[in-house]
Amino acid sequence: MKISDLENPGDPDPNVTAEEPVENVPDPEPSQAESSEAQNTGSDQGVPECRISGCRGPAARGLKSCEEHLKSSNELNKSAKRNLQIRMKSSFN
Repeated sequence: MKISDLENPGDPDPNVTAEEPVENVPDPEPSQAESSEAQNTGSDQGVPECRISGCRGPAARGLKSCEEHLKSSNELNKSAKRNLQIRMKSSFN
């Protein structure tokens, strides 16, 4: 083997892929479950937080909002239904 062979190894085999060093591999993205767990940093680990913007209260059991937001949402729905019924009645008169 000549020194020139070591300096210029020639054309690399196209079937061989260069492996990237481990330190250059990007960190894997956290899953959606991991990122939501990371956001829930309150003392009640395992109790989901209300998903209404800006609310930090614990979510009602089996629901995605706290009791307060659940109550106000129900009141808004009742009001909207009442308004719809009034509009429907007035359109028939």
